Amino acid sequence: MAIAELRSVAISAKVLMDTYQFVRIGAICMPDEQTFSMNIVRKDVLDWEKAIYIFVFNDEIIRVGSSKAKLGKRMKQWSGDVTNALRQIKGLPAKRTATPDWEATAWAKLISKHGEGDIYAREATEVETPVGKFRAYMDEESILINRHKPPLNRHSNR
Repeated sequence: MAIAELRSVAISAKVLMDTYQFVRIGAICMPDEQTFSMNIVRKDVLDWEKAIYIFVFNDEIIRVGSSKAKLGKRMKQWSGDVTNALRQIKGLPAKRTATPDWEATAWAKLISKHGEGDIYAREATEVETPVGKFRAYMDEESILINRHKPPLNRHSNR
């Protein structure tokens, strides 16, 4: 399917992931009320750098992100931040977190309603410009956020 068609037609997230060449790398769940967990089943992706990831629940793109550092490190950071926010909300000891309370609560509600979600990722496309080659991870992330308006992204543009 042509990319231009993606804007005007309701397409399942699975079809979009295939179209965008993302692979399923794992799942998001909450084994208990204060633990946000990412189970990465594709261990080969943990060392990817300059990658893009997408969280999908109930066939809807919920969040799009990118990572300059190794993807495994980013997923661990994600898991820890949301877990710490959930722990703070419940008045439990927690480390400092970048996740606001409202977002942690939204993740908990989403998982409670739909069960686990899927994590998709891929390395960013390498582009060649007059100044050299680079991976366009931030550009691709911005395009996907602006195209799909995921409800749990906190920004729409860079």
